[in-house]
Amino acid sequence: MSAAAFQLGDLFSSDEYPDVHKLQDKFKFRSVFLPVPSAGDFRIDVGDTYKEELKAQYEKFYEERVNTAMQDAWDRLHDCLNKMSDKLAGHEKQIFRDSLVDNAVEMCQLLTRLNVTADPKLESCRKKLEVALVGVDAGELRKDDELRLDVKSKVDEILSMF
Repeated sequence: MSAAAFQLGDLFSSDEYPDVHKLQDKFKFRSVFLPVPSAGDFRIDVGDTYKEELKAQYEKFYEERVNTAMQDAWDRLHDCLNKMSDKLAGHEKQIFRDSLVDNAVEMCQLLTRLNVTADPKLESCRKKLEVALVGVDAGELRKDDELRLDVKSKVDEILSMF
């Protein structure tokens, strides 16, 4: 980072360099034995203790993957709602683009596929956001203070479910 700061001068921004822990999460490596075949494999011939250990490892691996996927869905929704709530705040007329509403609508569509465990709470949040955005566009939100505050209150209500 220091070499880049020196090289880029005033163009350098530390925000463009991710935290070390985020990098480690993106490039971690793990080996896991996948489903055990029924015959002709060394894993079949191991004792029952090892067989149960392999089975537990496999189940834990997939449980972690599903939990990570679901946490990602929740995080995406939370980020989207926080951004909307901040931009729709009534005390300061924040400038926001059409993408604020478009991104929220896309998030609703995406969550129908990301909710792999059919989490009823996530689905409830998604439906509430979808209902809050029916017939709303960014242009109307910019012009109509009452509509903006109404949408903000609905977004804040969804955020309170977290």
